[in-house]
Amino acid sequence: RAHEYTFVETGQPMHDDRLPLEFKRDFFLIYKEVLNTIVRHADAENVLIEVATERGKLDLKIQDDGIGFDNLDNEFREGNGLRNLRMRAQAIGAKLNVKSALDRGTVVQLTAPLP
Repeated sequence: RAHEYTFVETGQPMHDDRLPLEFKRDFFLIYKEVLNTIVRHADAENVLIEVATERGKLDLKIQDDGIGFDNLDNEFREGNGLRNLRMRAQAIGAKLNVKSALDRGTVVQLTAPLP
């Protein structure tokens, strides 16, 4: 089924031809993994995607209104998706924050210094 989404871009225009290929690849794969997880698992109706470039950094925020999960639960086991996000964020020197709650959706925030 289709998902409604809103895409917001703010900040300085970025010329991606100046970014290293590895940075672009890892950033794209993080973006793709988050959206794929929403489609496959979140049961979301709405998704907000925000990208901002300012002061030498790239911020990505993806928020959904899906079923969410409780990663504070002792029974919670981080899957391959979250592990891959963390590894890719680390590879580009980014800070990754994932907040979620049952029946309240999930917010993924990534802040990466621009190389």
